[in-house]
Amino acid sequence: MCGISGTLGLGGLQSEAIQLTDKSLGKILHRGPDTQKVWSDLEAGTVLGHCRLSIFDRTDAGTQPMHSPSGRFVLVYNGEIYNFPDIKAKLEEAGLVSNWTGHSDTEVFLCALDHYGIKNTLQMCHGMFSFALWDRKEKVLSLARDRMGEKPLYYALQNNRFYFSSELNALKVWPTLSLSVDKDAIAECVRGGYIPAPLSLYKEVQKLEAGQILHVEPAGDHFALRKEAYWDSIDEAIVARNNRFQGDLIEARDELERLLSRAVNRQMASDVPLGAFLSGGIDSSLVVALMQAQSTQPIETFTLGFETSEENEAPFAKQVAEYLGTSHNEQYIDGKQALDLVANMPDVYSEPFADPSQIPTYLISNISKQKVTVSLSGDGGDELFAGYGRYENFLQTRPATLQQAFSRYQKRLIVSTIKKPSLLAQKALGSRQHKGMPIELKEMALNSKCSRLSENEVAALYYKSFNTAWDLSALIPGAQLPPTQIIKRIGSRHDWSDLDKITMVDTLYYLGENILTKVDRASMAHSLESRVPMLDHSIVRFAFSLNDEHKVANGQSKAILKEVLGKYIPRKLWERPKKGFGIPLHKWLTTTLRPLVDDLLSPEALKTSDVFDPVTTSALWQDVLSGNKKHCDMVWRIFQVQLVLKQT
Repeated sequence: MCGISGTLGLGGLQSEAIQLTDKSLGKILHRGPDTQKVWSDLEAGTVLGHCRLSIFDRTDAGTQPMHSPSGRFVLVYNGEIYNFPDIKAKLEEAGLVSNWTGHSDTEVFLCALDHYGIKNTLQMCHGMFSFALWDRKEKVLSLARDRMGEKPLYYALQNNRFYFSSELNALKVWPTLSLSVDKDAIAECVRGGYIPAPLSLYKEVQKLEAGQILHVEPAGDHFALRKEAYWDSIDEAIVARNNRFQGDLIEARDELERLLSRAVNRQMASDVPLGAFLSGGIDSSLVVALMQAQSTQPIETFTLGFETSEENEAPFAKQVAEYLGTSHNEQYIDGKQALDLVANMPDVYSEPFADPSQIPTYLISNISKQKVTVSLSGDGGDELFAGYGRYENFLQTRPATLQQAFSRYQKRLIVSTIKKPSLLAQKALGSRQHKGMPIELKEMALNSKCSRLSENEVAALYYKSFNTAWDLSALIPGAQLPPTQIIKRIGSRHDWSDLDKITMVDTLYYLGENILTKVDRASMAHSLESRVPMLDHSIVRFAFSLNDEHKVANGQSKAILKEVLGKYIPRKLWERPKKGFGIPLHKWLTTTLRPLVDDLLSPEALKTSDVFDPVTTSALWQDVLSGNKKHCDMVWRIFQVQLVLKQT
């Protein structure tokens, strides 16, 4: 894994661009501590930088920036192409390449780009990546990002200068790039805990969306930006769902096992030590089981335990590891050790990011790096195969009163859909009970017996899911949160089930923008490469093709994954209620962290950052201090934003 950075200037560049690119690489050296190099063509206005974490071919033959055999292209690339041996064989069989200088995936990738073009090459690749490719003939810089968004890429265009980098902090070194805070992006972070692409902390900087290629082309006296998609998850789902998998649950299980085994096998290839995160849950246990089944040596597995947390799953992970015969590593920490890291999170994520599990993810990455350089994880299983608890109600017959209640309030929810959907839901349904259980909007809207979720209903669910009970317009004056094009496209699919729609929202938003960001930054902070077998696009396509009954069966979510796992590990070792990788958030905020939170949420600090309304913020914080845990996530997000803004 690596870090990339560079700039493109219309009419040429001065030599200082080389030094500044080198300086920007210094900001992301944790992504690639093995080598750091810069290539430039100042007359053409191009400087490309790369810092390398050597995984395949650790010799100089794998060093970047790398030039294509034709001399036309120069590449800086962050990622891994897992099927590069297949692409290499294809190039050789076609007589396009006969001599290789090394055995890195980078060399094969660049040769394919040279011979097949960018879009065709990306469509044949199985991997995770972001890269910049300079075409010396056409004077065009092309950037691209992997299908699901595992690897990051930031860019900016200002005053006929284009800048790009793997992380936001690396762009701040450029004195010619003027930056201003984007309140809309912060509102998104407060709503969901992260800033989704294409937004970033700054108005002038964007994140390239997953599955996109961006071409930066000279157009007279300015640069023109042109985007094209080589992968679109919604389009892929449309095709897959028009050709549904026709087999039963057992047949689906066998096909998924075949696809997962192949993906795991590809991702176990490495010239450096390799292991896996093991939480003891279904997804990580399955990945580890498939790894161990294909290895002649015990796989290194890593687990983090909390001494006082009710969410501790380390004992379960240990049982799974013992059954599979892995070389298991576990470490327990107390709250004090974790709390010491809180103030460092802005340095790790470079912009506001507020998923509380970022801290244990950071710690498990640190533990893993002590023995390995590559670690596989089970991320993606919940979103692709309906693993969250709320999905379990989809295929169950719900009481008629729930359906009636949903119909009764459906029109009220559509009115002013985006402004305050969750407040409307609370007002209409908050006090209603059915057999002692609150009638949740989410339960009713996701009930498969109701009509298909409309665009407005999907948007309302999305906003409710990401905690908008507090009025963001009062909290962040001037911020706008319009419905996204993605929400509109998903809501307009009348041929999709409600489960199809809400899992797609989770895949594109929660998985793509939250979980993958969390894992990338936390692992790369320790120069650890994290791989995600379940996001191989062959598996994603298969998941899109499945019927609801393959994912939720007998009242249980993630049915198909459980069927596969049951072939490798006895159910008694993993069949239990799902737990998150959580922390005692309310306790931390109101005890050990309170002095720091009090300081950052003070009227003076809020006035300095000039984003949050002091009166509204104070009321929210006092509500949490009084014992109300409902808004802990919101306060944590505001706190994380303030931590970043204090350093900006």
